[in-house]
Amino acid sequence: MAFSGLRLCGTFTALALGGGVAGSAFAVDADFSVLYAFEIADPTTGASQFGSQPDTRPALGPNHSVYGMTYYGGANGNGVIYRFDLHTRRYTVLHTFSAVDAAGSNEDGANPGVGRGPPPHASI
Repeated sequence: MAFSGLRLCGTFTALALGGGVAGSAFAVDADFSVLYAFEIADPTTGASQFGSQPDTRPALGPNHSVYGMTYYGGANGNGVIYRFDLHTRRYTVLHTFSAVDAAGSNEDGANPGVGRGPPPHASI
C-alpha cells in the first residue's frame, strides 16, 4: 500500500467468477474507488495485454502516480510494470517482461514475486 496525501492506494488479487485470477488497483479516502480492474490472463499462456494478478506492493511516484507490477500478463505472460496516474486516472504499461527461454531464464526477470516492492511509506 502507498499513501498519497490522505488517500491510501493498494492492490489485491482475487478469483474471478467462472475461474481465473485477476485483481484491482484501488484507492481509499472518504470513499473506496477502484482505480483499475485487471483482466484475467489467458489460462494457457498467462498473457493479457495490460497485466493480470497485481501481486506486488505499489509505490507512490512523482506527480501522484502509483507504480506496481503484475505477476502475469503482457505479451509473454510474465508480468508487467505499470503506472496509474491518480489525476488523469490513466493506466499505462511501462514494461513487459520478456519470454522465458528453453533453459528457464530470460533477460529481465519474470513473474515478479508476491508482496515484493518498496516499503509501505516509500516513494520513487
